[in-house]
Amino acid sequence: MCDRNGGRRLRQWLIEQIDSSMYPGLIWENEEKSMFRIPWKHAGKQDYNQEVDASIFKAWAVFKGKFKEGDKAEPATWKTRLRCALNKSPDFEEVTDRSQLDISEPYKVYRIVPEEEQKCKLGVATAGCVNEVTEMECGRSEIDELIKEACRW
Repeated sequence: MCDRNGGRRLRQWLIEQIDSSMYPGLIWENEEKSMFRIPWKHAGKQDYNQEVDASIFKAWAVFKGKFKEGDKAEPATWKTRLRCALNKSPDFEEVTDRSQLDISEPYKVYRIVPEEEQKCKLGVATAGCVNEVTEMECGRSEIDELIKEACRW
């Protein structure tokens, strides 16, 4: 089950971050501001710079209280947490055909799902519904496995 309040907090927080222009590569994908790009560079890349490439993921960890200055930096964990939050939230849907992961500055594209469409997917309104809700839960074991996998690179 998803945390509706947590999802709303993520939505509001992420929109504020995109609008702030503080994070290189975190930009609106369209004029309607219904889709955005989020940088997705792998930590194993030769030109990876943690301060820049993990900055949005670190900001999410700070916002959620999972990281404070002085703690050991864990960019792979930060990235996993934000990815899981995005995938779990009914407010966001990855647009895989717009994402570019095999380029020098890779990014994913997410769509902000309108509330009316979310109600439709949750079965609140049935007329015109096309998809069922799919949620991806990321538990501790999945996070640990993803971190181990990231470290192999």
